[in-house]
Amino acid sequence: MKKLIASVAMFVFVAFVGGCAPAPEVVEEEAPVAAMTPLETFVKLGEDWDAGLNAADVDATMALYQAEGSAIMPPDQPEVRGAEDMRAFFEAFFAAGDLTVTNVVQSVIAEGDLLAGKGSYTVELTADGEMTTQTGNWLSVLALQADGSYVTLRNIWNRDAPLSGAPVPLPVAGSGPAPSVDVACYDSPTALDQGFDCLLYTS
Repeated sequence: MKKLIASVAMFVFVAFVGGCAPAPEVVEEEAPVAAMTPLETFVKLGEDWDAGLNAADVDATMALYQAEGSAIMPPDQPEVRGAEDMRAFFEAFFAAGDLTVTNVVQSVIAEGDLLAGKGSYTVELTADGEMTTQTGNWLSVLALQADGSYVTLRNIWNRDAPLSGAPVPLPVAGSGPAPSVDVACYDSPTALDQGFDCLLYTS
């Protein structure tokens, strides 16, 4: 009889403890973060460019490039290549005055691990109490890294108008494609299947 009472008591104890035990925590798996589209990647890069340039932050600006493997091609001067020379360029660029830079992404082409984008920019420079505004356009090539991020391999930009006193180049008659070619290129799933001319001359 004692054994029966002890068994019942043990059963009640186990049942009580089991009933009071917290329910197992259900961990909901986070949905995977969707990879950015090529256009979104360039838009984010443009925002990072603006932030680094407007803060005159050399380190933040340099972080957007691949350092030794990158090159920039500013207007009216030779190519600037490698971390040391690029850093010196941006230090001099920021020393020219207070900058307000706005980049606008216009179109992007993707091919493998490379992205090519083109856009426009506006720079407001205040130096010696006088503000000047310059507009222009740019072309950049990005490379995919092992961690899924992109860095800038090549970056070239030019002004919409020449420096004061510089000769104005004559336009090339009939240059550029028909607008319909541009639309077809950017409506294409791969962008490149419209052909070589599409890659070079879209706008």
